[in-house]
Amino acid sequence: MRFLVAFVKSPRTIAVAVIAAAGLWIYSGTVARQGQPVTPQVAPVVIQDAEVTALEVRVETLTARPHVGVLEVAGRTEARRDLRLQSEISGRVEEILVEAGDAVAGGTALLRLTEQDRPATLADARAQLDQAESDFKATRRLYDEGLRSEMQLNAATATLASARAQLERATLELRRLVIDAPFGAVLEDVLVEVGDYVSPGSEVARLLDLDPLKLTFSVSEDELGQVRLGDRVEAELVFGGVVTGEVSFISRIADPATRTFRIEAEAANPDGVYPAGATARVLLRQEPRALHRISPGIIVLNDSGVLGVYGVDDSDTARFHSIEIVDQDAGGAWVSGMPGELRVVTVGQSWIQDGQLVKVVTQEEVDAVVDGG
Repeated sequence: MRFLVAFVKSPRTIAVAVIAAAGLWIYSGTVARQGQPVTPQVAPVVIQDAEVTALEVRVETLTARPHVGVLEVAGRTEARRDLRLQSEISGRVEEILVEAGDAVAGGTALLRLTEQDRPATLADARAQLDQAESDFKATRRLYDEGLRSEMQLNAATATLASARAQLERATLELRRLVIDAPFGAVLEDVLVEVGDYVSPGSEVARLLDLDPLKLTFSVSEDELGQVRLGDRVEAELVFGGVVTGEVSFISRIADPATRTFRIEAEAANPDGVYPAGATARVLLRQEPRALHRISPGIIVLNDSGVLGVYGVDDSDTARFHSIEIVDQDAGGAWVSGMPGELRVVTVGQSWIQDGQLVKVVTQEEVDAVVDGG
C-alpha cells in the first residue's frame, strides 16, 4: 500500500507505471500464444519524489517614509457667538443709533427707548429714600433712649431697605433705556423700527462675533481617532477664499442619528471678512506617520477576508501582511501594518498563499531583459 501511495505522488511516476503495465500485458500474450509458461520479468522501478516548481513572482522593495495624512470632510462656518439681543424693559423705540452691517465695539449704544415717566419715578424714589433714612435715624435714637420698641426699629429698618431697592430699580430702568452691545461684533440685523413697542424679552438686534471664525464638521467613528486638539485645519470656502485654524473642540458623544462626532476649529478672521453659514471643504492635517505608499493593484484579500499584501522573506517564502489604508492620493494608497522595509509582491500575488515558496524576480531583472531584447 505504501508503494502505491508513493507511486501516485507525481505525474511522472504514473506515466512510467502505465508503460510498464502495457509492456507486461503484451509480453504475456505473446508467450501464451507460443505455449510457454508465463513468467513476467519486471525490472525494478525506482520511485522519485516529484520536483517542486516554485511560482515565479515579481517583487519590489518598499520602505516606510513619513507621511502627513489629510482627512477631507464637508463642513461649514459659524459665528463664534451669535446673539439675539433682547430688551430688559418695556417701552417704545425712540431712536436707532446704528445700521445693519456696522462693526460695533463692546458697550456701543445700539438704540434708545422713550423715557416716559421714568425720570419722575426716579425722583420719587429718591424722595422716598430720604424720608426713610430720616425716619430710621429718629427711630434709632428713640430706641436707644428706650422710647421705641425693637419691633418699631425693625420696621424702620425694613422701610429703609425697601426705599433703597426702589431707587436702584428706578435707576436701572433709566439705564436700560439705552441698549448696548455686550461685546465687539458685527450688527447683522436691527429687528425693530422707530415707534415699535417692546416688552421684556423682545428681540431688538442680532449680533455676530466673527473673529475668530468657527469651523464645524463631523467625523465618523473610524475617523475620530485621527483627530487631536490643536491639529491644523484648512477650509476652502465654496465662494472662494481659504481660512486656516486649529481644532479647539472634539465632541465626546456621537450624534444618535448619524453616529458621527462634532468637531470645531477656530480660524482668524480679521474684520469679519468671511461670513458665517458658508459651506466649506475642510482639510484636517495630521501628525506625520511612517507609512508605505503602494499601488492599490497589489492589495489582496486573504481567505478570512482581511485586507493585505504579500511580502517575501529572506528564504523566498511568501508571507501575508494585513494592512490598514490610512490615506489615498492620485498615485496610490498610504498604508500601515507592514515592516519598515519589505520585498512586496507586485505581480503574481493573486496565485500564492501564505507560507508558499516562490521564485523571486525583481523589477530590475525584468527591465534588463526588456532592454536586452
